[in-house]
Amino acid sequence: CEDKMKLAAELTERLVERSVRGLATLPHELRRWLRSAKLSEADTRPLARLQNPESQAWYAGYMVKFVCFYLRVLADEE
Repeated sequence: CEDKMKLAAELTERLVERSVRGLATLPHELRRWLRSAKLSEADTRPLARLQNPESQAWYAGYMVKFVCFYLRVLADEE
């Protein structure tokens, strides 16, 4: 079970990095909408890679924790 958690963590970190790298391939206007907190108005700046790599690692860490939590909940239901 722990090996599955490690694999899930590694895959989540890779997915975050791949997603962030892919931002540059998206149209500018779409990235403005992705950054916006409002449903009816695009943000003035587009969604982009964070300038501080440690910040991305910090957010990716939270995503890893969420994925592992979710997998543990699923395992408990079985």
